[in-house]
Amino acid sequence: MMITAVGAHAQDATFTIIPAQNTTSFSVWARGVSADGSVVVGVEEGTVFRWTPAGDTEYLSGSSWQNTVVAAVSADGATILSTVNDGTGVFSAAIYTDASGWTNLGGLQPNPPSGAEDVSTGYSLNGDGTVAVGLAWVGGGWDAEAFIWNEIEGMTGLGRPVGANSRANDVSGDGSVIVGWYEHEVNRCRRPARWTPDGTVDLFLGNETCGEAMAVSVDGIVIVGTAIVPGNDYPTAFSYTDAGGWVDLGKLEPHPFHSAIASGIAENGMIVGLSGDSAAGNWKGFVWTEEAGMVSMSAMLTGLGVTAHDGWWIAEARDISTDGTTIVGTAIDSNQHLRGFVAKIPVAEVFADGFESGDSSAWSLAVGGR
Repeated sequence: MMITAVGAHAQDATFTIIPAQNTTSFSVWARGVSADGSVVVGVEEGTVFRWTPAGDTEYLSGSSWQNTVVAAVSADGATILSTVNDGTGVFSAAIYTDASGWTNLGGLQPNPPSGAEDVSTGYSLNGDGTVAVGLAWVGGGWDAEAFIWNEIEGMTGLGRPVGANSRANDVSGDGSVIVGWYEHEVNRCRRPARWTPDGTVDLFLGNETCGEAMAVSVDGIVIVGTAIVPGNDYPTAFSYTDAGGWVDLGKLEPHPFHSAIASGIAENGMIVGLSGDSAAGNWKGFVWTEEAGMVSMSAMLTGLGVTAHDGWWIAEARDISTDGTTIVGTAIDSNQHLRGFVAKIPVAEVFADGFESGDSSAWSLAVGGR
């Protein structure tokens, strides 16, 4: 299904629903997008898929709704990361290329517990697909530790607090900066974390701030995620730079029980995510810019002359291409089925910070740190 925009940006703005392999499928999640928006990856009912603007959808794995829930893609679209069966019934993080198919990355423990069904989960790739990050199960299979993987050194643990867990959610373009969460040793809340090349963990919002770092800019300077602002009970979206510190991006509605999560950032500083009532599962996708602040993605598309079908709403804006032209996520249809979407948007001639280029050295401090 493609809904074409009308008006001034009609040649650019589109909203496309990724068709389900099976009409009875309850969930189709669009999870990641290449740097130029030419390749989208996701998961349908536990099956990894790849979608291209020509409308072609390829299904690349077997189905396991319990183990295969995340998919990511490299900047050039050539490498995909997810979690698949290694052929023995054990699931682990795995890399896919057309030339080699799936290559399972294993886990941190050479001898996983007897009967273990999964040993690791892949979450993100660096720009050229040579570095993968995610979570590995350790101990008796109930504890989680963030990992980094490359072809030379294999999988390496990034550490976890004593008696608690950690996870890596994203990695910068060159693989040098990793972000995720690192649980509190006492109250077990997740805390936004950054790992640098020496493997040191940095709780950049403080040891007591609960939240999660969801994504990092391609140059590793701007981190976005969700955190509880002092004085609040529910988390809001944030961006962070060392130069400018923590910026509270807020949430779509001022309701005290609502939350917001920033989950992706483009090179022009545009941030995407979701906001709403976490207890009720009533989420709405959002787009944030320096100029407009946080607006619902539906409102942004309406302003571009694009609307979804009646009875549909955009539940999450999960990721945005590095060039800022493509947003992917999940919409909910009138039957309450989850369907992946791809939105093409016109690129602003002048970025939000006023610089007329996408040079991250110019925009990252101004946009990320204000």
